[in-house]
Amino acid sequence: MRRVSSSLIAAGFTPSKTSSEPLHRQLYLTIREQILGGALKGGDRLPSTRALGHDLHVGRNTVTSVFEQLAAEGYLETEMGSGTYVAMQLPVKRELMQEAEQTEEHAIRWSRWAKRMAPEKLAALTDPGFRPFQPGLPDLGAFPTHVWTRLLQRAGRSPSLMGYASGQGYFPLRKAIATYLSVARGVRCDAEQVMIVSGTQQALDLIVRLLLDAGDSVLVENPGYFGAQAALRAAGARMVPVVIEGSAPWEIPVKNARCRLAYLTPSNQFPTGISMSAVRRLEWLEWARETGAYIVEDDYDGEFRYSSRPLPSLQSRDTAGRVIYVGSFSKLMFPSLRLGYLVLPRNMVPAFWTAKTITALSTSLLQQATLAEFIEQGHFGRHIRRMRILYKERLRVITEALRREVGDELVWKTPEAGMHICVKFLCKADDVVVSSALQAAGIGAMPLSAFYIRRAKAQGLVLGFAGYTPRAIQAGVRNLAQVVKATACRGARFR
Repeated sequence: MRRVSSSLIAAGFTPSKTSSEPLHRQLYLTIREQILGGALKGGDRLPSTRALGHDLHVGRNTVTSVFEQLAAEGYLETEMGSGTYVAMQLPVKRELMQEAEQTEEHAIRWSRWAKRMAPEKLAALTDPGFRPFQPGLPDLGAFPTHVWTRLLQRAGRSPSLMGYASGQGYFPLRKAIATYLSVARGVRCDAEQVMIVSGTQQALDLIVRLLLDAGDSVLVENPGYFGAQAALRAAGARMVPVVIEGSAPWEIPVKNARCRLAYLTPSNQFPTGISMSAVRRLEWLEWARETGAYIVEDDYDGEFRYSSRPLPSLQSRDTAGRVIYVGSFSKLMFPSLRLGYLVLPRNMVPAFWTAKTITALSTSLLQQATLAEFIEQGHFGRHIRRMRILYKERLRVITEALRREVGDELVWKTPEAGMHICVKFLCKADDVVVSSALQAAGIGAMPLSAFYIRRAKAQGLVLGFAGYTPRAIQAGVRNLAQVVKATACRGARFR
């Protein structure tokens, strides 16, 4: 047995007041490192806590807590009346720790689901930037935070809202959503058909889990929302692109009658901004009825229509129970709310409830209760009406700025709804190259080609305008014009 002096431990202990680690953590790491490195060997007797604390100029309680932690992890052993010793049998050898650190990445055996993900496209979904022209960002400064905070504080004082929520969601919120959708979107449902989820992406995840097997075919808009494409790709689905723009008409490929599902954004197609005609809506519903397939209607920005009243939902004309309606409050209110909903055919509710309970249990009950009050007291409706006026003006500002600054390089159709505008290059520029150049210049413009399932048929940019002031929009377009004129048709890679 070797009696260890305080100086041996002190040799490796250099306390730092500027370190992010507290003092007891610094001492713990020092002693553990000396044990694993062999400076302190099995059976060595350590100084008393009082002596070590005195010599290291730290409190005895600090040393005691460190010894207790190391003993709990198996590095030290304490014998009553004898002292504290380095354990003869260490929890792990240093060389084994190093080997594990070097081989940790190679030891992972990824699932097929993980291998099918496309992180390069999904990165745009999680971009927290507030720079023009990041799509999908509402005007957060215009949201009535004082009202929301007051309602949230009141909900927080209710013990009944501190527990778990039903997997299907808080009933008053489901009822409020059903009532709102009936009036605003023509959706035919009651509270029993509404399920609360954590946004559109969780809704899509539940749908593909329950309705698709690997290899099943799904009709998908092309270009379309890559969040839906990612969920389908991860599920192993075979995506069949549906043409929605250009000279080709809307069409439902008859040869794909065996498709299990179709994903559509009929009220405001993402990202092109096209609205589906009444005739096409009826064709899709007839296709679903005849084939036994289901239609996922993602009502993206359906409330923000500027040329007329919001169009009725596709679900409002469904008499066969073939439409699953998906909505979210992220863009209508604020993204961090993370509340959305599904409106399900009645016979689907039990299976979706089970799946939601297994995979995510429930979303925040406090947030759900607050949102229910926000809707029932009329704040939500007033907010939507204010934002519709605000965003209509910003759409006018961005289209005028584009026409003035880059009218010779870009072409677009002014959207009738939504929070973004889709512009296309008149030349054969690579929109990924242009988008990267814009990113470097502090402008968040997404390339249109990223929304295509396979090879892009058009090159352009998707520009969000809702979350930015007129002054920021005008300045952003001027900067965008400089980059586009420098890269779009000069020095860019061509396809």
